[in-house]
Amino acid sequence: VSAELTVKGALFHKGPSRGLSHALPEARELPRQQLSKYRARAHRRDKVASRADARPPGCVVPVQGVVEAGLHELSEGKGAFAADLVVELMFKRTHGGGNLTGAFRCASALSVRYAIAMLPWFQNRFPLYLAPMAGVTDSLFRGYCKEYGADVVVTEFVAAEGIFRRNARTLEYLDFEESERPLGVQLFGADPEHLGRAAQMVLEWKRPDFIDLNFGCPVNKVVSKNGGSALLKDCPLLERVARAVVKAVEPHPVTAKIRIGWDRQTINALETARILEECGIRALAVHGRTKEQGYSGEADWEVIASVANAVSIPVIGNGDIACARDVARRRSTGVAGVMLGRSAMSGPWVFAGIQHFLRTGTFLEDPPLEHQWAHMVRHCREAAARTGNERITMQFMRSRLMAYSRGMAEARELRMRFSHISSLTELEDIASAHIQRNVISGTAPVNGSASSSERGQ
Repeated sequence: VSAELTVKGALFHKGPSRGLSHALPEARELPRQQLSKYRARAHRRDKVASRADARPPGCVVPVQGVVEAGLHELSEGKGAFAADLVVELMFKRTHGGGNLTGAFRCASALSVRYAIAMLPWFQNRFPLYLAPMAGVTDSLFRGYCKEYGADVVVTEFVAAEGIFRRNARTLEYLDFEESERPLGVQLFGADPEHLGRAAQMVLEWKRPDFIDLNFGCPVNKVVSKNGGSALLKDCPLLERVARAVVKAVEPHPVTAKIRIGWDRQTINALETARILEECGIRALAVHGRTKEQGYSGEADWEVIASVANAVSIPVIGNGDIACARDVARRRSTGVAGVMLGRSAMSGPWVFAGIQHFLRTGTFLEDPPLEHQWAHMVRHCREAAARTGNERITMQFMRSRLMAYSRGMAEARELRMRFSHISSLTELEDIASAHIQRNVISGTAPVNGSASSSERGQ
């Protein structure tokens, strides 16, 4: 790391032509490809400096002065230039009698404050994310999760090619209400140029708070087209995709989601995270499973923790977060927030329980059975109102109702009923009878009597 900082600093301070002569021993420790990247950035640094006299006076600058200089550049929308400016000043400081520890401090301070400036929900908070889930996290469901306490939501993943070609059905996935903010639009694909242009189009049309890149989807339909987690096996392509999108929408923030690797033999989350950070990704969600695992087995939070401690951008942990007790166990890993998927799909009130824990340090039980049924009926009624076709809507909602019933008393019987449901009246009758048997008569345990962690297992 010391060699890397010295080479960067020499290139940025002395210029791309003469810089390496001032750091030859350190340069020999770095790969040729990495040196080429730094020289290219030094060329860009010189162009920016020639257009505006942005260099702060003096060679020895206090740490706080470095941070403030960098923040000034950030406020002008020059994120990459600000980072290079800091490294240049670090070189001046360390080669003028300063110490490397101080240089690290100023770089870390700038990095953290930049992330907060671009993604303000990390400011003195531990944000709860709703994971993007195809066929689940539509605008209606995202709104419910926000009501229950989700801090940040992300759309269902959207094919960049569909946006690029202005496919009408694809564009519907981009719709959202202002009340859902902060919200990100998640894109997937494998063509850097098309992804960059698609991100620009999304920004022009919808102005989401951030663009998110999907490098984690394990579904074979996506992977077979070289999208999602397929890019975990092709880091050069992953890097080109990330750079293209960051460059296309700069200074608008771009985040990403990955898995820890393709399989247990090729876990490369650390390498992938460092590449994405270098590309300008501003926050990273890490699902603690491999592509081959899909959604089976346990999430590896040790790998998530190693990623969180290896990069300076915020890392959001994902996998096996079913309740507030899981969050209490995982906060020690160093993650800046957590992302919930299947547990939110089964009961969006999980966000309320976690927010209560974050505020008070105590745990809530799940809401009463009557509340859960009221939410399920509301969801179906409002979905039918949006489509204007109750029968088609109820057919679509069958899988959603089955997810809601997970952990309820008589869940197997409920799933059988839901597999044939076709009207709101039928749903209300099922709800009334279930409440009568399990609450009023008190003959069976209700959903709220089981802990959320038990339901998650």
